[in-house]
Amino acid sequence: MGGDYRYDLLTLDGKVYLPLNPSWTLSLAGSYQTLSQQDKHLSPMARPYIDLRGISRYRYQGTDVSTVQTQLAWQVTPRWIVQGFIGAGSAVDSTDELYHSAEVGWGTGFRYLIAREYGLRTGIDVAFSEHEQALYFNVGSGL
Repeated sequence: MGGDYRYDLLTLDGKVYLPLNPSWTLSLAGSYQTLSQQDKHLSPMARPYIDLRGISRYRYQGTDVSTVQTQLAWQVTPRWIVQGFIGAGSAVDSTDELYHSAEVGWGTGFRYLIAREYGLRTGIDVAFSEHEQALYFNVGSGL
């Protein structure tokens, strides 16, 4: 693939879903991105950013970005799930500075099983952070 910029981006992602009992599931996720660039100027869209519900994409960017988040989901009925979540992220220009300061996003939401045969869910999340709030419409599942 060609392009006008020369850079390398390493991304490490991990997710785990832990059923606590038939009604409750704890989800954990972590992400780390590091950017190595040869060009003096790089498109803002190419730079790593904090990707958490409640925090605008591309608002916090850096050469090194890390996020951690957790979600607790309660299956109220076979079709309905209510959940709460919280996450923290850090965007810096040196790995040594990660999490010296962090941005935190949190919120709640629900999922409804619209297609039992396919396990397809849809729902809404309401998320907050120190400087903003957001409403998310979701199709599918995941963290």
